[in-house]
Amino acid sequence: MSPTQKKIGSVPYLNSVPLTYGIENEIDFVVPSLLAEKLRAGKLDAALVSITEALFHDGYEILDGVAIASEGPVKSVFLAHRQPLEKIHTIHCDTASLTSINLLRVLLAERDIKPIFKPLPNYKQASQSDNLLLIGNPAIDFLRAPHKHNIWDLGLAWQELTQLSF
Repeated sequence: MSPTQKKIGSVPYLNSVPLTYGIENEIDFVVPSLLAEKLRAGKLDAALVSITEALFHDGYEILDGVAIASEGPVKSVFLAHRQPLEKIHTIHCDTASLTSINLLRVLLAERDIKPIFKPLPNYKQASQSDNLLLIGNPAIDFLRAPHKHNIWDLGLAWQELTQLSF
């Protein structure tokens, strides 16, 4: 890397491809939670971080019109659940997530549901968990594999609640 070349970070998910295509070899691909840590630590000059990171930490310059967003179902950010939403007590969460956990908290609070959030031990055992929050490629893989969960798409749930994009 030349002294003037900037260090750029992005999420390693399919939905980032339109923003990173052609420059993949110049990008550090890491999950959202680690991406935010690297940007805060000055290990990156620019990054495709979550809105939660941008809102909770001062000093970022935001590029208008550049985002991973959805209008309606996103299909890669969801709560997979075996129990009715109202009976959920514990949710195992993908530790890569930043915004999705906060969004899920808001959506559940609107229904007066306040579960305990625990880290998901690993993706291989995800289908064994009764209730889990998944994001990105692991979420897409989960949907494609056999499972007995109901899927609550957070993009669609947010749009139904607010009439806004996610």
